[in-house]
Amino acid sequence: MNQKSNPSRRAVIGTIAAAPAAAVSAMPGAALASPATAGAFQAALARYRHAKAASTEYEHSCWEPAFAKYEQARAAIPHAELGYDDGTREMRIYSTASRTDVAIAQAILKDTATWAREAPGYVQFCGAFDHAVQQREAKMRLLYDEYGLNQVGERLDTLEGEVYASLKALIECPAGSVRQIGEKMEVMEAEGHFGVEESRELLAADVRRIGRF
Repeated sequence: MNQKSNPSRRAVIGTIAAAPAAAVSAMPGAALASPATAGAFQAALARYRHAKAASTEYEHSCWEPAFAKYEQARAAIPHAELGYDDGTREMRIYSTASRTDVAIAQAILKDTATWAREAPGYVQFCGAFDHAVQQREAKMRLLYDEYGLNQVGERLDTLEGEVYASLKALIECPAGSVRQIGEKMEVMEAEGHFGVEESRELLAADVRRIGRF
């Protein structure tokens, strides 16, 4: 969806959400929801909202503070710098802070058969530099464990998995009224599901079943 389409979509959502129940049922072609259909949708919506609130609260109260402390500690790990002189130019300094330097060294080590013949000293240097890289990454992994990010991350993954499952169930649950179509549209917009073809098709099925508005 492009930006110009957003106001009209929001207007539709706002109109549906604001419509009184009596007005909704009086809309041309709007089918009256059976108690079972309406109840199932409301249960699915309540499940999604509960899952979303739990995931958001845990992310803000547990994951973000732990990750911020980890990032602060990780940034304090010093980077290593090694110099290489091939005898033809000024010494080249390689730093573990440079992604380019790390990528170059690792590429050389993946093709040692070729480089060992042409520049054995450079291969040896790249091996030493890569060892420094691995040492720093090992320290980062220890910090990740120290700040409990594996456990916190697993719990957040579980909560986000429930958000996904409840969102899927909500979108697949038939809406029982025009108002419920509006509620489904609001959730789809918030979760970026207007771009998912299957979700749009399910919403269109709701509209066809209840009636155009």
